[in-house]
Amino acid sequence: MCTEDSWQCSSGQCVQLSDRCDLAFDCADKSDEQYCDENECGEGLRRCHTGQCVPDSFWCDHINDCPDKSDELHCGVHEWSGCAEDEFPCASGAQCIPAMERCILSDDRHHGCADHSHLLDCKSVTCPAGMFKCRSGPCLDEVKQCDGNVDCPETWDDEDFCPFQCSHEVPECLCHHLDANCSGLGLRYFPDIEININRFYFADNQLSVTLHAQPIRGHQQVVYLDLSRNQLQYLRNGTFSGLWRLRILILSENNLRELTEGAFAGLHNLRNLQLDGNQIAYIGPFAFYGLSSLPTL
Repeated sequence: MCTEDSWQCSSGQCVQLSDRCDLAFDCADKSDEQYCDENECGEGLRRCHTGQCVPDSFWCDHINDCPDKSDELHCGVHEWSGCAEDEFPCASGAQCIPAMERCILSDDRHHGCADHSHLLDCKSVTCPAGMFKCRSGPCLDEVKQCDGNVDCPETWDDEDFCPFQCSHEVPECLCHHLDANCSGLGLRYFPDIEININRFYFADNQLSVTLHAQPIRGHQQVVYLDLSRNQLQYLRNGTFSGLWRLRILILSENNLRELTEGAFAGLHNLRNLQLDGNQIAYIGPFAFYGLSSLPTL
């Protein structure tokens, strides 16, 4: 049995009494929207010919809400007198909306023109703060950008260049365009990264565990590598030998105390090497051997 403030579906399920005949299916068998002929509507609601209840504000607003469209019947035909200064005239010639609603794409279908003409010719319009402008013109709430759903009409630019998972081993690594951001994840080894990603941000990890034991392998595509604050104490001969495309290497704020022969072997394309914030007290012979193209140290 359902409580007094509930209504029992044909299946036996209980839903709120207010859910009965409200134009939304709440019963799993949809019986709450059937046989509404004798349904009575509460305050602020009007009854469709089919019995469902809709808010008074939905009546004669140029948008069909009742299943039989009875909320838009017998609304009267008035001589068009134009819109007020703070209103926008819809293309239908029968509806005015607040001017602030022009070019705003909303989830509320009662927002804007019923014929969607408020979303036309919007390319020159500047979006309000907190909104994202689609290439097609309309503005949408910036929280909808990169939410996994295409919201911009005729384009998908609200989902372009969004962060995505680029590592099966470490799903927390997020990529954006060609950048992989795996910083601050406590990594102790280099994870697999999609082959086209070539800028690695691996700061604030514990990669010394791997780098002290073996060279970096399988990431020949990398052109930018940030290894700052990874507790590195030394660089073994050949640590970076497989990264022949690397152009920028950041080793800042580690615990490096000395640079020995072959520390940077193989980096013949390196253009920028950052070693600030370490405690380097000794630089051995040939420590920088092979950095024939390095202009910035």
